[in-house]
Amino acid sequence: MKPPPLIVLSFDGFRVSYLQRGKTKNLDIIKRCGSSAEYMYPSYPSKTFPNHYTIATGLYPESHGIVDNKMYDPSHSDPKTRWFNQKTNIWNTAIKNGLKSATIYWFGSGVAVQGTSTTLVDNHVETNDFCTGMQPTYYSGKKSPESQIKQVVDWLLLPDSQRPSIIMAYFSIPDGAGHLYGPHAKEVNNQVSAVDGLIGQLMSSLLHHGLLHCVNVVILSDHGQFV
Repeated sequence: MKPPPLIVLSFDGFRVSYLQRGKTKNLDIIKRCGSSAEYMYPSYPSKTFPNHYTIATGLYPESHGIVDNKMYDPSHSDPKTRWFNQKTNIWNTAIKNGLKSATIYWFGSGVAVQGTSTTLVDNHVETNDFCTGMQPTYYSGKKSPESQIKQVVDWLLLPDSQRPSIIMAYFSIPDGAGHLYGPHAKEVNNQVSAVDGLIGQLMSSLLHHGLLHCVNVVILSDHGQFV
């Protein structure tokens, strides 16, 4: 019997104190009915790409090789293979064990690692700019956050033989507002509310389709914000 699907949602730059602003009623319900951590330490450097690949591999950046949001090594003609072939990740491990995996915008998921590719990749983070030392192109498609949640649910509704056992989706909010305005700004509060709305959308969809008690959901962030 297959294990229940695992959904991992990452919201970039969501610091733990955002949960104390009275704007996260859906997250509060999950916290109350499930389990939660008071805080988490990011890996060093506490940047988006290194930490998301740490989440995907279970390794520190020094071990998985992604140590910044952009890197360049002129001595290697195939930088994708150079950076990503060093260690395997969770979605490829799932495939090697006979399971299916799916990702949306998760850094590194669009690259074949040690000969294995993610089963379903929707709008993956483009790695070409990352590997040539340019500012990374975060998305190849500009899928809205609401569409990302819908895609997660659509994958869960696939026939059992096609349904992913692990789905990992990255969301860029509220990180941008935190960098631009600081973590205490109203713009950040608006994005915190938006994050909570996405969680509400997911949970309502799972309930509507009778999936609420048939999946495991993990909600996390790569790092916080501090001033």
